[in-house]
Amino acid sequence: ISSMDENETVGIVASGTSQQPTRYYLYDFEKNSLEWLVDSRPWIKAEQMAEMKPVEFTARDGRTIRGYLTIPAGSDGKNLPMVMNPHGGPWARDGWGFNPETQMLANRGYAVMQVNFRGSTGFGRDHMQSSWKQWGQAMQHDVTDGVLWAVEQGVVDKNRVCIYGGSYGGYATMAGLTFTPDLYKCGINYVGVTDIGLLFETAPDAWGEMETMKKMVGDPKSEKEFLEEWSPSNHADKIKVPV
Repeated sequence: ISSMDENETVGIVASGTSQQPTRYYLYDFEKNSLEWLVDSRPWIKAEQMAEMKPVEFTARDGRTIRGYLTIPAGSDGKNLPMVMNPHGGPWARDGWGFNPETQMLANRGYAVMQVNFRGSTGFGRDHMQSSWKQWGQAMQHDVTDGVLWAVEQGVVDKNRVCIYGGSYGGYATMAGLTFTPDLYKCGINYVGVTDIGLLFETAPDAWGEMETMKKMVGDPKSEKEFLEEWSPSNHADKIKVPV
């Protein structure tokens, strides 16, 4: 229920699936009736869209990592090219539902994998805190291990994998291209961090004192060398593929 009137007699119900964009209905509480109002994207045909399926795998240190794998509609789901698509935040998460970007890639024949690596929200405090000071390290291993899992399942051709993400996902893209340069054939960094120390220098005033960020990512003064070590900009010479 996305909204209702002041007396709570009628409400707007939003409904959707990974293949069906949001539909809106009018719900009458007293009559217990539901009336269709409008589709958010009426030009989209659900039967032509690809299904987003929940998956889980075990990371190299034994942690269970969950995410979503979208296979192109009509595909046999084997030996496909894949786009790994890490989310931004990083303290956010990918969720199940209609994703226009995912559908666009799947429509072009790519499998799409979205991994809720450690630090992703919604999986408990331990999963969240296990990401502290792990940019480029355990957080990145979860992304890498997701690729390896998909290859092991026979879904993905190991020689046809690219990585694309925005914000922290852009950082994960560049970390993937620099720290695991043989894993991907290309990368797309959308507004992603490449120099972690610079992130602190250029942060907008609205972000405040950044004390929490220092605790979760690293202190640019006392841990300057540590942040430099995990900044992809300092490892650009390792990149082998188009960016």
